[in-house]
Amino acid sequence: MGTQNSGLAVVLARSGGFASLLTALPSAISAVIHCLIGSALAAVWRRRSP
Repeated sequence: MGTQNSGLAVVLARSGGFASLLTALPSAISAVIHCLIGSALAAVWRRRSP
């Protein structure tokens, strides 16, 4: 299914009592990539003529 909300996944991974920081790493990377892709698409779609 995948992570629906990567920010929430980071918070849950950090507050769940897991010993390793690596549990939150995939969600944190996903959040950054989603922000970059979303910004890039918004910039491209803004420049397209209707």
